[in-house]
Amino acid sequence: ATALRGLGREPGEVVVVGMDATAENLALIESGEVWAVVAQPLVEEVYAATEIAFRLAVGLPFEEQNWLEAPFVTVDQVEKFKDYAIRSMED
Repeated sequence: ATALRGLGREPGEVVVVGMDATAENLALIESGEVWAVVAQPLVEEVYAATEIAFRLAVGLPFEEQNWLEAPFVTVDQVEKFKDYAIRSMED
C-alpha cells in the first residue's frame, strides 16, 4: 500500500492482499488501501514452533505438518479480528 501511494495510485486502483491481521493492516483494510489479508495465527504459530523445537531437542516424535486456520480477512471481517490483533501484540 505504501509503495502504491508513493506511485500516486489511489486506494482500490490496485487490489492489494497482504499477510497478518495486525492493527496496522486492519486499518489499511478499513481505509480501502488494502483489500484483504490472510490472518495467520501468529501466537499459535510461535507456540507450535516452540513445541516442535522442544520435541526435537529431547528426541520426541512430532508432526511434520501442523495445520492452523488462516482466514481471509476483508472489510466485512475486520471488527472480528481487532481484538486478536491487540492480543497478539500483548502476548
